[in-house]
Amino acid sequence: MMIMILKICFLLLVINYGTCAKPNILLIIVDDLKPVLGCFGDINAYTPNIDRLADKSFVFKNVFAQQALCAPSRNSLLTSRRPDSLHLYDFDSYWRSTVGNFTTIPQYFKENGYHTYSIGKVFHPGKSSNFTDDYPFSWSKPTFHPKTEQFMNSPVCVDIDGSLVKNLICPVIVESQPGNTLPDIESLNEAVNFLEQRRNSTEPYFLAVGFHKPHVPFKFPNEYLGWSRGEHGEFSKFSNYDEATKVPLIIHIPGLSTGEVISDALVELVDLFPTLVDLTQVAEALPLCPKHGNRLACTEGRSLAPYMAYKKWERWLV
Repeated sequence: MMIMILKICFLLLVINYGTCAKPNILLIIVDDLKPVLGCFGDINAYTPNIDRLADKSFVFKNVFAQQALCAPSRNSLLTSRRPDSLHLYDFDSYWRSTVGNFTTIPQYFKENGYHTYSIGKVFHPGKSSNFTDDYPFSWSKPTFHPKTEQFMNSPVCVDIDGSLVKNLICPVIVESQPGNTLPDIESLNEAVNFLEQRRNSTEPYFLAVGFHKPHVPFKFPNEYLGWSRGEHGEFSKFSNYDEATKVPLIIHIPGLSTGEVISDALVELVDLFPTLVDLTQVAEALPLCPKHGNRLACTEGRSLAPYMAYKKWERWLV
């Protein structure tokens, strides 16, 4: 299921109890995807798998990232602190060494008995995550990065004369690509393998899978040839308009979300951390971060769990 413009644009959260006393968590993050999905009312979008999941999930339609740029938005989401609290607005700083040793979502679950694993682009790779994707703080083992990432900017796009060139829009024949695959397909296969291996494990897991597309360059399988694209006179994403910061959020919880529950409530991605803690009961509810002080595990968001429970109850009444 290929489903967040140098910012996180899509979040899919699946919580499943499986064979564990604590629920397993699958977090899917997709780079560069606005709410252009069938389940979000886009009549031109063909997204049947996502739509089917939305039919039995909480669908939040008024959700915003904290900044339309990869590293600061991901740092904000994963620490539940806004960029103006972290003072990180670019790719050049690692919060643990410049601001504070703040706890992340996966770290919190790791410290509470979870096996945590990252596949693909979850933290922004490089300096902003200490060149390790925040391992070993956040993850039980090093992050999986697709081998074919190294060809991201290689001349593999077929030009009109049949030659191979670099291009922003690059539909490809997958079998002709280096390694006969694409990075997101590698990430997908790694995620499937992980889930199969953990199927009967009694140790709960927190699996985060980050897909790179539709981040530039637009390299995708040829058969799928169907940001801001001129809205407000802008092209690309570095703005605070809705087109650059509004994101889809879908949360599926077996047993709780048995049908589609749509919410237009205002939500921020800093709300995810306290929501996860409350839904899984992995520990006591996260306290609000103090205006002054250096508390390591806290939130600047609010839990959506009480609201989700109310919406479910409201739906039953109807």
